Amino acid sequence: MIIRSSGFEIDGFYIPPFELNKGELLNLIIFSGGHFFDLERKLRVIFSGKQKQEQILIDQPLQFVENFYDFNYRRFLIPITVQKFLNKSANIEQIDKIDIWKDFNYSKTTKLITIPNYDRRLLALISALSNSKNLMFDLTGIDPKNAISFLKKIKKITNDGGSAIFINNFDDETENGFCDKRVVIQQIKN
Repeated sequence: MIIRSSGFEIDGFYIPPFELNKGELLNLIIFSGGHFFDLERKLRVIFSGKQKQEQILIDQPLQFVENFYDFNYRRFLIPITVQKFLNKSANIEQIDKIDIWKDFNYSKTTKLITIPNYDRRLLALISALSNSKNLMFDLTGIDPKNAISFLKKIKKITNDGGSAIFINNFDDETENGFCDKRVVIQQIKN
């Protein structure tokens, strides 16, 4: 068991009971709306073990696969390279052991602002995997074709003994084909 929840409320939403075990990909659906990113941010803090929630037992905290955006004026002048990103966010000793890294077609001196969004997300996945095989992620900003490719990579990770929570803002049959469990977050009506 990685995470067990007996069900809990947060910000007017009810997250039904669920259990995430080793080797599973759980589809946690938050239907689209202005609340998605705020609720996702709060769930990330809880599932990473940084904030205790009475109804949740976390045996192994999850690592979030960040959606890397750093488009400020300073970064335009002094862009972050793949190496700088990995030095800051990854366990460098583990990078070479990750299969996805072997297929990553950019050098360590490549500037992140020149890499397409999907490849930046793969780099973030590599970084997260260097720290833990227990992940949580979303697919915001990824086109449908690349979303399927990303889900295939996550499914391979879970098949190899990892686990993952897919924080989803759509209920799509394609995505459900990859997921072992499905939990729909419900809005509480006042």
